[in-house]
Amino acid sequence: MINFVKNAIMKKLNILTLFLMILLISCSTTKVLIKFEEPIVKIYDVNGTKNELFINANRWMISIFKDARSVIQYSDKTEGILMGKYLLYYPENLLYSLCPEIYAIIEITVKDNKVKISINPDNYFYTKSNYGISYWSGTQDSYIYSKEKALVDIDALCESFNSSLQIIKTEF
Repeated sequence: MINFVKNAIMKKLNILTLFLMILLISCSTTKVLIKFEEPIVKIYDVNGTKNELFINANRWMISIFKDARSVIQYSDKTEGILMGKYLLYYPENLLYSLCPEIYAIIEITVKDNKVKISINPDNYFYTKSNYGISYWSGTQDSYIYSKEKALVDIDALCESFNSSLQIIKTEF
């Protein structure tokens, strides 16, 4: 009788161990580093004085810095330099998030008829399943902020900046 009970317990323990091993293997993940070697730099030829371009660049930064975590960190009108920390990506659903908040430093330099914008995203990690198993209810790719997605967002920022510079003089 004792051997029968021992065998039944051992059998249940073996099944439980096997189940836990399969569960742990299926949950295996890896952190993937996204690294930007150099900032994304764009130079635009725009009609306008240094003062006009600086004012428009400052207005543009104020208009895109809608989140309290995005701030203008440095502004020097005489040198024509604006710098700010911009919240590039914020996970909409923290429960499903595989990426942290991602910031970028935006530096704008203006001169007469010329503007340079430099956007340097911070390096960041995202979590990836090693076995291709989707997370939760959707596929994991929808929860990952890849380098390609970041570059698309940065290009959109640069285009928004360029178009905002085209409106130089406002009539009162």
